[in-house]
Amino acid sequence: MTTILITLAAIALIAYPLLLLILMAASGGHRARRWFRGLRRGGQGLVALGLAAVLAAGVWAGPKVVTRLVADDPIDCHPTGAVRAQQAAARSTAADLSAPSRPPERPEPGVVSGAAAPTAEPGTRPALVLYDGGGRGRDADWTAQLTAQQAANLASHFAPWTVKPVAEYEAGEAREHSAVLYFGSDPDSPPPASFLDDVLAGTVPVLWADKNLGRLADRAPWLWKSRYGFRATGPGIEGVDRVDYRGTALTRQNPPDDPGIRTVRVDDPGKAKVLAEARHADGGRSPWAVRAANLWYVSESPFDYTSPTDRYLAFNDMLFDLLAPATEERHRALVRLEDIGPNADPEQLRDIGTCLHQAKVPFSFGVLPIYIDPYGKANQGEPTSFTLKDRPEVVEALRYLMDHGGTMIMHGVTHQLGTLKNPYHGVSGEDFEFFMAHQDHREFVIPDGLVPGASREWALERIDQGLGEFRAAGLPRPQIWEFPHYAAGPFDYEAVAEDFGYRYDAAMVYASSVHGGFPNAHERADQFFPYGVRDVYGTAVIPENLGNVETDGHNGQPPRTAGDIVDAARTNLVVRDGVASFFYHPPLGVDRLDEILRGVRDLGYDFVRPSDVMK
Repeated sequence: MTTILITLAAIALIAYPLLLLILMAASGGHRARRWFRGLRRGGQGLVALGLAAVLAAGVWAGPKVVTRLVADDPIDCHPTGAVRAQQAAARSTAADLSAPSRPPERPEPGVVSGAAAPTAEPGTRPALVLYDGGGRGRDADWTAQLTAQQAANLASHFAPWTVKPVAEYEAGEAREHSAVLYFGSDPDSPPPASFLDDVLAGTVPVLWADKNLGRLADRAPWLWKSRYGFRATGPGIEGVDRVDYRGTALTRQNPPDDPGIRTVRVDDPGKAKVLAEARHADGGRSPWAVRAANLWYVSESPFDYTSPTDRYLAFNDMLFDLLAPATEERHRALVRLEDIGPNADPEQLRDIGTCLHQAKVPFSFGVLPIYIDPYGKANQGEPTSFTLKDRPEVVEALRYLMDHGGTMIMHGVTHQLGTLKNPYHGVSGEDFEFFMAHQDHREFVIPDGLVPGASREWALERIDQGLGEFRAAGLPRPQIWEFPHYAAGPFDYEAVAEDFGYRYDAAMVYASSVHGGFPNAHERADQFFPYGVRDVYGTAVIPENLGNVETDGHNGQPPRTAGDIVDAARTNLVVRDGVASFFYHPPLGVDRLDEILRGVRDLGYDFVRPSDVMK
């Protein structure tokens, strides 16, 4: 391919003076000379002509050449400004949902703000999220910054938000916000007196998590005792494996380095109400969360080692008390068909679509437009690649899904990364596309980090190529994006925020979104949402929080059955206006899907379209 392009460019350069002579002969030389001067002034004459020849050759060569480019050179494909302008102009602006919003600029270290999700009431004042850990920027504790960013993502469901170090809090700042969320992680970095005084003033709801509550009590001991009636001390209580909240038993993992929870003692039950209780390893119980006056207290960070049935859900629900206390009980559900590529079985897709349509269940389906099998794993060792337009029967099946209640989602471009085994065999639908991973000696998948050399421009070009394949197949432009395996870097999130208004996945959260600078893939956390949010990159995120049926298990975990999905949906009822959202692979057939649909409906959930949960 490289030889062909070089040859075409050489032909273009040789033909250039001949073209000038023809133009001069036809117009007396004036128009040709004027055209030549214009190109020379732009500094792009020979490059533009060579690029035009290359682009023309790409169109002539057809989709197999396009696929080859994706497979052979997945990282260092950086389009010129002219190509980006052409690609941007070619994008469809029609949308079933609201128009995409541009991502915010890179934040100043330590302080960052974000817009509210479409679910928020218009005009709601921002929530203020504070973290400690000493210093700001990269000098601060990145785990504290991650905690604050995860809290801000959830707060966006209700309001805009600002994240900043508590050390930079200014007197009276709380009154400018709808609520304050503070996460104490460092006993050696006490909150400033101005913040303590504003909390004790009692005019704004405050959620305080984990450490440093003693600083608040010591600031005004008499007021603390008369108004709040509880106290929290350390060290932590270890071995807590369950938290009971609103009549629901929530799980809590106990990894070897688990610091445990704080010891909370209620001295005056008339002033302090226990919202959730922790069950200890010895069978004992203690408060996990309490409320007194304007203060909600959680005895640990709720973001560590979360799962679809975790005590993290209690924290998610408590935010309604702070930011939307009038919210009524409502439970909606989403189902998404997963990993549908050009190699899909059309009859299988029709069967699944018919099942969902007859059950009167709106649904969505994630489509990758290019299929690549670089080592022929599924084709007797013969490398294979093709696109949607090469499989018209699959395209017709996708139209059938849309005609029967389905919303099409773009699920990456190739769902793999060129010829890399990332981490399996490089086959579309199996490997990572926007993140690096490998398998260890146990065949566990180990995430490694960002794609080397990747950039926002690389991601934009890749997305544009995928959108072009939808157009070539005669399909409408997807308005929602889903990252393969929910794995991506900040540059990729920024690119998606430019091309799409909505994502439908869980998120990788990076400390760099708070402290600025180049992202470190090890300074990150995974986060799912039980309701719609808008993340720091400006994209509204449709939630997926229950996972999927896995017949073989994954990374040492047991298989997940249809019953496990239903049980997780039952636990998620603890979130008063939450969404039970799962995904399903069509090759599993209709029986397990029917079991989940019936079970989730019996719990009182209503199945809706993805756009419905963002209202």
